[in-house]
This record gives sequence, structure tokens and C-alpha cells, in this order.
Amino acid sequence: MKTNSSTRSGFTLVELMIATALFVLVTAMILMTFMGLTESTTATTANSEMNSSIRYGLDIMTRDIRKSSAVIGYNNGYWIILRVEEPSSTTTNLFYRYNDQILKIVDWHWPMWPYPSAVIASGVTNIFFTFYKNDGTPTVISSQADMVDVSIATVANVRSKGYEDSLKARVKLRNRNL
Repeated sequence: MKTNSSTRSGFTLVELMIATALFVLVTAMILMTFMGLTESTTATTANSEMNSSIRYGLDIMTRDIRKSSAVIGYNNGYWIILRVEEPSSTTTNLFYRYNDQILKIVDWHWPMWPYPSAVIASGVTNIFFTFYKNDGTPTVISSQADMVDVSIATVANVRSKGYEDSLKARVKLRNRNL
């Protein structure tokens, strides 16, 4: 009987296959985690930009509603017209219009009509106005409004997923002529 006095060094085929399978499994787990973090970061960024856009638009609208003396007219979901009496005794009409084709709110300052002065919010899916009298009772007659609720809804699409949000503000017309 012959004995092999030399010791064998190295890995068997089974050991190499197990090590390769473990390497592939760990690499796949790391890749899946990285892809999940990337998608989460993208969604968070889109949501943040969406919130920033509608917050900016709502801030501008509430500022103008606050300094207006009357709501001249409105069409829920599409537009509102405000009358602003300037200190120089001039009257400016502000027209905020929601364009559902481009999902933006645009404001116009008359007498510069028909040229828009700015896009104040993007990604908007709906805008809604509710009018209240001084005592807090709702009214459907915009010319009787002392306060206005403005609700703006928006959506951001990230990789075919829709992220929705909305903001709402109640604003008192400070310069209302009684």
C-alpha cells in the first residue's frame, strides 16, 4: 500500500461553488439595498420639489389675497380674480389661472393682460376656493367673501409612481371695503 506523504493544498470544486454562490448572494443583497436607497432618494427629492413649488405658489396667492379688497370672480378648479387697491390710488386686478393641460398656476396682473407675469406653481392637479363671511359661515357669492380658503393639490411621478400632496390656507382679505 502506497501512502501519499505530500499534503494537498487548495480548494475542492464543491468549496469553490459554495464560495461563489455566497459571493453572488451577498453582492445581490448589496445591489438591491443600493437600488432601494436610490429610488427612495429620488422619490424624496421629487416630493420635496413638489412641496416647495406648491408652497411657493400658495404663499404668493395668500399674500395677494390678504392685500386684496375684493374677490371679483372665480371658477372653482380653474381661476380666481382679485382686486388690489394700490397705495398710489391705482387698482390692479390679479388673475390666477390653473392650466390643467400643463399642470401649472399662472398669474396675470392687469392691465398687462394678456401677458403672464409668472408661473407660480408646477405639478398642480387641482385648485379649489371656498369663501367665508367674517363670522365664519360659508358663502357661494365671492363678492361677499371676507376670507378665502385656497387648496392646492399636486402630484409628482417618479418611475411610474404618483406621489400626491396638498396644501391649504385660509386667508382674510385685509383691505376689504365693507
